[in-house]
Amino acid sequence: MAFIILVTIILFLVLFGWTWSNMIGIEQNKKIAYIFISTIIMFCITFVIFTISKTGVKYENENMVVPIRNLLVSVFTAFNGYIVIQYIAKVLGKLNEEEIELSEAKRRIIKILVIFLVIAVIECWYLKHIQNGILGVYNLNR
Repeated sequence: MAFIILVTIILFLVLFGWTWSNMIGIEQNKKIAYIFISTIIMFCITFVIFTISKTGVKYENENMVVPIRNLLVSVFTAFNGYIVIQYIAKVLGKLNEEEIELSEAKRRIIKILVIFLVIAVIECWYLKHIQNGILGVYNLNR
């Protein structure tokens, strides 16, 4: 468990660094605000995806849900951030440097959000299978 937590922390640190470096020419306080707010939004979205995926998963004890949820939501928030947060940061950086027009930036952001919607559906299915797998291992070891 400690290894997974360490890997998750590293995933977030790399995500934050990558996002920071993609936001070319944007003020430091705006970068911090973007990273903080986008991570919270991504956490909420991932939490909803987990909650939907939990439907139909039979937990013997409701106390088991919390650690599994915390672990999976943390890991998948970082993964989802690699898809959405850093890409939007890159678009914002290019927009700030006037490499792209506002209409092109909007088109790119909409495109990545549509792609993320498809990924979220797949992720929901995947999280359900992970939960069932964890419970299967738990039941074998009892």
